[in-house]
Amino acid sequence: MKKFLFAAAIVGSLAVTTPAHAGGVALCIETGRSAPNNGQNSDDKQYFLLSSRTTDGYNLQLEAREAFRAGRDGGSNSPTAACHNSGRYTEHGEFVVIQGGRTRDYQDAPYTRWALGSGSNRSEAIAQAIRQLRMRDGGWQERHGYSVVESGSF
Repeated sequence: MKKFLFAAAIVGSLAVTTPAHAGGVALCIETGRSAPNNGQNSDDKQYFLLSSRTTDGYNLQLEAREAFRAGRDGGSNSPTAACHNSGRYTEHGEFVVIQGGRTRDYQDAPYTRWALGSGSNRSEAIAQAIRQLRMRDGGWQERHGYSVVESGSF
């Protein structure tokens, strides 16, 4: 009986610390090849963004993948999307989608790169988006800059 009460106390304490209705955000990006350089480099073509106050980022990513499959414009050479989300246990916060400032790649082909960031406030969301932009675009530097193309709360 003592072990059962101890286990029940642990489960009860987890239930208190885990939000019942976690919100979230997810972004899936369609990538494709840039035509002027014979398809050498990948370029972001369009993105699918979902946010919710009651659905976590992981489950929203599943929905965003479905939107990607249904809404690709045909310019993609990849059957899979580059997806990112805010996670499962985020209560509520803010998100931003940024676009990197580089408009041409190293072979002078058109170039676009988007990144998602989320956090408890806008500053955290932008900092996370910049980290993700650096991972998605190894040539991006702060001198290239970025612009916030979408933002909101979840």
